[in-house]
Amino acid sequence: GMAEDHLVLHAGPFPQGLVVEVKDGLRQFPDEVVIEADKEWAKLVEAKPNVFDGVIWTALSVAPSGGQLRMEIQRSTYRFQMYTHFTPAGLAFPQEHRANALGTAGILLSLEGRALVGRRSTKLATCPGLWHLMPAGTVDKPDILAVLMAELKEECGMVPSEVAAPEVLGVFSTGEQQGGKPEVVWTLPSKLSEEEVLQRCRDSAVDKGEHDEVAFVWPGDVASAASVYVDLTAAALSFFARTSSGKPS
Repeated sequence: GMAEDHLVLHAGPFPQGLVVEVKDGLRQFPDEVVIEADKEWAKLVEAKPNVFDGVIWTALSVAPSGGQLRMEIQRSTYRFQMYTHFTPAGLAFPQEHRANALGTAGILLSLEGRALVGRRSTKLATCPGLWHLMPAGTVDKPDILAVLMAELKEECGMVPSEVAAPEVLGVFSTGEQQGGKPEVVWTLPSKLSEEEVLQRCRDSAVDKGEHDEVAFVWPGDVASAASVYVDLTAAALSFFARTSSGKPS
């Protein structure tokens, strides 16, 4: 198998789609986690006064079931993501005691069959200078596909009707690079050519600061150049290339 295979947590296809159950209230962590997370947060605020303890959505459970991918999610805040995914103490926890803050990303396919990637700005704190899937973002609302569609508009200047039929490819881990947070990856077959997509990115995207450059790649070519990609992106594109029939003839 490929080096990136350990990042595949739950592999599709899921013909019955994604079913998300929202658990009410704020996620309850064990007392010792809360105490330590508060301590670490106080340190972080001292170092970066404008850091914000915003809403995150965390995965309580993820399980394939009868063609569906079932996921139970609950609200939490950024301080628990920071502590349980980005401190040595937090990384020592078993996975179920970590926040498992959700991200989502799309493999946006052009009519030609290639995937859109953007080179992350060197000014960014996370994965600067590496190529990543576009669109992608943090799940800040319980409707995961709606979050991705908002990112599609912001990063790519595209609207949902320009994507044929979004499907969940799988749930992937971001690996050590991003604290092992889980990511729901979709395939987004677009109705546009590469030229049209790149034009949208140039002219209609709202958030242009995140990427220095955008391009299209053959998913199957990514594994051999994995080091220039975000780990999650290399894993998702390689997995897609091996499991889809969308090979160039």
